[in-house]
Amino acid sequence: MNNLTGGAMAQKEYKVRFYAASFLQDNIPTSLIDYFTQLHATYGETLRAITIGENQYQIKNLTPSADGRYISGAFAKYRKDSPLIGSPTGDEEVFKLTDGKSFLEKNNFILHREQNDCESLIYQMSLEGGHPASFSRYINLTNPDRLCSFDDILTSKSLEELFRGRLIRAVAFRIAKPQNKTYQPDPEDTWTKDALEFLDSTGGTFITSKVSIKAPHKGLKDGIIEKIKNLLNSSQTRALRIKVEDADEPIDLMAERVMDKIRIELNDNGHPAIIDIIAALITSRARQLHHLDHLFGG
Repeated sequence: MNNLTGGAMAQKEYKVRFYAASFLQDNIPTSLIDYFTQLHATYGETLRAITIGENQYQIKNLTPSADGRYISGAFAKYRKDSPLIGSPTGDEEVFKLTDGKSFLEKNNFILHREQNDCESLIYQMSLEGGHPASFSRYINLTNPDRLCSFDDILTSKSLEELFRGRLIRAVAFRIAKPQNKTYQPDPEDTWTKDALEFLDSTGGTFITSKVSIKAPHKGLKDGIIEKIKNLLNSSQTRALRIKVEDADEPIDLMAERVMDKIRIELNDNGHPAIIDIIAALITSRARQLHHLDHLFGG
């Protein structure tokens, strides 16, 4: 498409990740879409901002679809850092905002109904924005009576199906030090938290670790699955492989995640229109629907 001057419009590419949404009340599954729809009816498109770590987060642009099949919105992060700006000539200075203002990063999302009363999260990723782990923390902090979590959807099967009846013999992973100094790991992700503390104390950039068991016909303890889920959901995990009983080769869980890419035309202000991003996320879901049906249709 061309703009009014006849030139090609600038575009930007985004990664898209897919998650199975869980929203439990007294260990009974409830609908996260219905919950947000009720909040929209009460408060409108913008929900309250809360502080997580050193940054504030907020849900904005909340919009239920006309048919009730999905609800879209943006998970907003208000950054407190002051980045440097400069030019190729070598001039540099700290960009300071006026009082009460912060740099705003928005991750657009769709929560969509799937088969068997399940729900998925289709999430537009960005380097400096809020991760889905922060999104679930926001929901849990604003509604402590329920428990929200988002688990990566894999190309082959769910983690539970992958591990069901099989002993986990080894977990190997690589964690990177975050570029953003305000990054806060999920409090439940103790392996990432401990790894980042070790990197801080040593000045390292990456840490590679492996946990395994030598005893025959035994596996790592039951809690290992939650550890693996946390690593898989962490934005700082660079590699994650598991070895299960009776498998010849380790399983590369990072390669198994369902992912996609979207390209969006930018407006004159250098940012895409929200309606274009949401439309692209809907199209992205359609491209990956066979993976969603495989997980939710069983």
